[in-house]
Formats: sequence, C-alpha cells, structure tokens
Amino acid sequence: MPYFTAYSLLLLLIVNSSYLSYKYINFYFGGNLLDHLNCTDGCDSVMMSQYAMLFGIPVPVYGLAFFIALTIAFVLFQKGILQHIVIDFAVIAGLLAASVFLYILYFQLHMICKFCLISHILTALFAVNYFGTIRKRYSN
Repeated sequence: MPYFTAYSLLLLLIVNSSYLSYKYINFYFGGNLLDHLNCTDGCDSVMMSQYAMLFGIPVPVYGLAFFIALTIAFVLFQKGILQHIVIDFAVIAGLLAASVFLYILYFQLHMICKFCLISHILTALFAVNYFGTIRKRYSN
C-alpha cells in the first residue's frame, strides 16, 4: 500500500506540474497575454512575477523534470537497482525547493497560487509517505 500511495502522489505531481508547465510555456512563448489569464487566487500574478523564470526556463518545467526523474529513481529503487540514499537526497532536495518557493510566494510576492500550493503539499505528502513507511523498512 505505501508504494501505491507513493506512485499516486508522484502521478498527481507530474499531472499538476505538466499543467503548470503547459500554462507557463504558452504564456511566455505562445502568444497573447489575455488568452492565458484564467487562473485565480494569484496564479497569474505569480506567473508574471520576476520569480517565474530561472535561466530563461519557466520554474514549473524544472518541477516537472524533477518529478519525472524522481519517479524513475523510485522505480529503480523499488526494483533494487538504486540505493535508498539517492531517493533520500532527492526527497529532501524537493522539500527544500518547495520550502524556498513557498517562502517566495508568501513573503516576497504576498500571494499563493493554488496549483503551486497543491504541488508543495503533494511533495510534503510524498516525503511523509516515503520516510514514514517505505524508508523505515530499509533502515534496519
């Protein structure tokens, strides 16, 4: 059951990040601003902020790449090909990144994007599931 929960959370993270990546790519590279402003609760303001791009790439694209890589690493871990230390590091790095982005959203931009918040909550839930159930099995 913990593996089912982990894969479900990873799938939700990939779907959410795919939507955000699609939205950001269309916004920045695809056309008219008015065609893309349909999020509520600060999503569009976050997308238009100075923090939306990193090295010319929309931030959600990095998140999507990270969650796909984490899923692949998790599959390799479950099959015994990859050591748990790699997953430990990746999950902790994901939590740190989510914390930094939440700080920027709340304290720098003074707003919350509901899709960003969903991503951060799912990341935290994945970490709780991984360290609370799956990782415990391998720590003995």
